[in-house]
Amino acid sequence: MPDYARLHEQSLAAVPQFDADARETFAFLELTYGYHFHGSRLDSADDVRDANARVLYLGPAVEVEIYWYFSTAGLGVAFAQTPAPWTSPQRRVFFGDLKDAMPAARLYTLAEMRGHADDAAFLLGDTDRVDGRSINARVKVVQANLRGVLDGLAVATERYAADILRGDTAPLAEAMRSYTLTLGR
Repeated sequence: MPDYARLHEQSLAAVPQFDADARETFAFLELTYGYHFHGSRLDSADDVRDANARVLYLGPAVEVEIYWYFSTAGLGVAFAQTPAPWTSPQRRVFFGDLKDAMPAARLYTLAEMRGHADDAAFLLGDTDRVDGRSINARVKVVQANLRGVLDGLAVATERYAADILRGDTAPLAEAMRSYTLTLGR
């Protein structure tokens, strides 16, 4: 199993680099699709299990979140439908029933749903795998090549989510159904 306390401290130290690299790598969201940078966040910084960093972009119909969960070395991209143009959703749901929440999907789920989960752009593979061996393997990749992981996610975003970035939110509900089935809920 990973040394979570050490991983937490190393990840916290790397947040400024994550933020800078994510903003540079995902600048195409602003340049190509007209999104606006909506901020960077560090959530649950004192909680070894839940600490995460996020970089957010907002468009007229979709919020894009580049995230890093430290305890699982899970980096990814998520998309959430906005409740109104240029308005960040208060609540997102990735599986199950909406119950007054906006539909959302992970980039990996979108690629998987479209038959491309094996795309080499996903340097970390499926970050839902949270066994010790998978986490340790991802930690090594993130520590050695954080920028490469983000570059791959940016490439995959354009490959599998361009329709969503252009405002077509229908794939989000489809991805929610797919992810719900995958989780068996």
